[in-house]
Amino acid sequence: MMIATEIAKASLQCVSRSSALIFRLNQDSKNPRYISPPLLLAQFLLALIIGPYVALAAPLVYGNRVESAEAGVPSTDSPVVASIVGSHRYESSHSANRGKNSASVVQRTVIHPRLSKLPVPERVRNGRFIATLRNGEVAVLSLDLKLQRYVTDLVKRAQAPHIAVVAMNPSTGRILAYASKSNKIPNLLTHAGFPAASLFKVVTSAAALERTNLEPDSMIPFRGGTYELERWNFAPDPRRDRRIMTLTEALGRSCNPVFGRVALNYLSAPTLQLYANAFGFNESLGFDAPLELSEAAIPSDSFQRSRTGAGFGEVFISPIHAAALMSGIANRGVMPKPSVIESVYVPGTNRTVLVNAQMQKRMVNPGTASRLMTMMVSSTTTGTSRKDFMLKKRPVLGNVMVAAKTGTLRGKNPIGLNQWFIAAAPTSSPRIAIAIIAVDPRNSTARPARLARQILQNYL
Repeated sequence: MMIATEIAKASLQCVSRSSALIFRLNQDSKNPRYISPPLLLAQFLLALIIGPYVALAAPLVYGNRVESAEAGVPSTDSPVVASIVGSHRYESSHSANRGKNSASVVQRTVIHPRLSKLPVPERVRNGRFIATLRNGEVAVLSLDLKLQRYVTDLVKRAQAPHIAVVAMNPSTGRILAYASKSNKIPNLLTHAGFPAASLFKVVTSAAALERTNLEPDSMIPFRGGTYELERWNFAPDPRRDRRIMTLTEALGRSCNPVFGRVALNYLSAPTLQLYANAFGFNESLGFDAPLELSEAAIPSDSFQRSRTGAGFGEVFISPIHAAALMSGIANRGVMPKPSVIESVYVPGTNRTVLVNAQMQKRMVNPGTASRLMTMMVSSTTTGTSRKDFMLKKRPVLGNVMVAAKTGTLRGKNPIGLNQWFIAAAPTSSPRIAIAIIAVDPRNSTARPARLARQILQNYL
């Protein structure tokens, strides 16, 4: 009797939905999805016959997904999605542990749990940092307890008016630690008013490797100093271009005229804009807390395009985004969606909802990501951060190779000299990605490259 009732209900639903579909699709015969009456009638009858059986079979399929999820990490393509944005819509589930007193664990994908702001990691329960969501539920944060306390202490002792540190698992986007302080900006970690500076050279390199015949060892002629890029030296002149540098060396040493030439001679404005967007600029990253949009505008003017490719353009980024960008390179070209919520405990229900890590987008192909990682090692061995990672000719971290990029540029929001450092290590199998921004650092306690090395020594 119950089966017959379910079939009747499913049949009615099928007829209702099919009727609505007929009305929508056939109001306009010019609609590309218009279906001719004979074909539509055949589809309608087929749906009427098989619809009830599909409806009855669906719970069995979903049930199998739940059972398999209980055995391990939940599948990211699970068709059952629960939302906890200001509501209490949870899917029913089985207990992960069958004991009478065990807590029920719902191993499902949870979309966008929302924090009103990025919390200060202070509350600890069962060895994990926790925070309260907008709807009053308790979020268990992904922060590593030991690393978080270490990073908090580093930032506390750093002598700079503005400083922010983000450490992230590059394969999942889970934040391992974060800390910041500022005498003017309350949410420095999510603030996107920092000029990306020479971090953008990584975007220019990616576009060059994929859209031109340039290779990491390609030689680029130029003139002027390593950091000079003005109207007198931005355009090529074979008679006066007496300096030359490979693309890899130029990335490690952050040579502005080389990247100005790459953007000018090899990349169009639309191509550079395409890669800026691929690296997460001008779009939401779906973070767990409000995150300002990182912006990148590529000008068509040749001189300004040249300067933008070298890191002098109207390109702005947040520390959270910078860590996700570095993670994407370390994660074989796929940027993970940055997240800090690992699970959500539902008070009064004795249930915990696990939040699956998600991927944001593919930035570059795996081969390009691998070449970028190799090129970025030069920053820590022979380039701009060698003093913090090399002791004479010996790597301070021994066999742990670090891919990195520095960036330095004066900014207006906040006002001061911005110093960036992003990195991932070890390059053979990256376990951590780091982004650090310091504005007007007063001494080595706030030097981003030095802080990053200390974090890597502590974590690895």
